[in-house]
Amino acid sequence: ASQTASITLLPCSGPSVAAFRDACRTRGVLVGRPFPPLTTHVRISIGTLDELRTAMPVLRAALAEVPEARG
Repeated sequence: ASQTASITLLPCSGPSVAAFRDACRTRGVLVGRPFPPLTTHVRISIGTLDELRTAMPVLRAALAEVPEARG
């Protein structure tokens, strides 16, 4: 059984997807490419509780930096 949970965020425009991914990357969390036709979505897979604990503050900070990504 997989130990990965997926979280999907809905940015409101294509450019905000790239800005959100960049904001996460600069904080050490990698976010994958868009998944057509859901190019206004960001899919984030987190495998362990420790990864979740690392990712959540980064996701919050990235959303604060790129408010248009909140959808």
